[in-house]
Amino acid sequence: MSSQNQDDCKKQLKELQNQYQKLQQEYETILNSTHDLIFFIGVEKNGTFRFLKGNNQYQKLTGYSQEKIAGKTMYQLFDQEIADFLCNNYKKCCKTKDVITLEETLPFPNGTRTYSTTLTPIIENGEVIQIVGFSQDITEHKLMENRRMYRNKILTALANKEELADVLSLTIQWLESEDPQAKGAIMLLDKNKEKLHLAAAPSLPDEFKQEIDGLRIEKAGVACSAAAHSGKRSVVEDTFTHPDYHFKELAQKFNLRSCWSEPVYSSQGEIIATFVVYHNKPKSPDEKDLKDLKFLLTQPG
Repeated sequence: MSSQNQDDCKKQLKELQNQYQKLQQEYETILNSTHDLIFFIGVEKNGTFRFLKGNNQYQKLTGYSQEKIAGKTMYQLFDQEIADFLCNNYKKCCKTKDVITLEETLPFPNGTRTYSTTLTPIIENGEVIQIVGFSQDITEHKLMENRRMYRNKILTALANKEELADVLSLTIQWLESEDPQAKGAIMLLDKNKEKLHLAAAPSLPDEFKQEIDGLRIEKAGVACSAAAHSGKRSVVEDTFTHPDYHFKELAQKFNLRSCWSEPVYSSQGEIIATFVVYHNKPKSPDEKDLKDLKFLLTQPG
């Protein structure tokens, strides 16, 4: 090959490299300018799925950096149930070799969100080698939809003059539907305002419910007892270690690790009940928790 031909080849190669770099830059710009979450899943021959990449929006909204997710399997990032759910959908995409759309609610470092997700297979030589995911955050839409449903349920129950316990149970179910990690209860003051009696707690274990029913209201109490006595929110961030929490053994048995209680007032300004929320990890209510609880307490019922 003459030196002239070599120079021409080098020039063409350089132009191709420049074009490729330009395309890469344009691709990255498009990838990171969308409001959608875009992620890439590698499909290995043994059926393992690994995160390859997430766009800037994915990293921003989930709280997972590229360094955190790159090369990780679903089971390294999520618990067994969530990882199984994700992998089953990826398997379906690989089996059908077609686009699938689904709704998924996933816990990320930046919070649990609900997404409408489209999975698109990338096929090479007849085999799926990657899956590209496009996710739109529909959390607020689903929240409003859920609230309309429960509000209508409660209004229907009231119109049908159903038992108070049934109406209050709907309120607890409403709370738990918005926070699947929570278990709620409503306790009513007795006529003498000396004790609290359990009115609704659909998800709490029976043994625990029996123990807290008839709880005495005391100045030195915590959680519901304290909230009913003081008229202020009472928080037990860790039931396992709090020196004054009375139900440590049962809390440990059923993994009710934290609780906070909010007083409920009548239209005359008197305390008539307490609303208590339990979680399975040490926790204090954050701004969202308090906002959601305040919303529930202003609903009919």
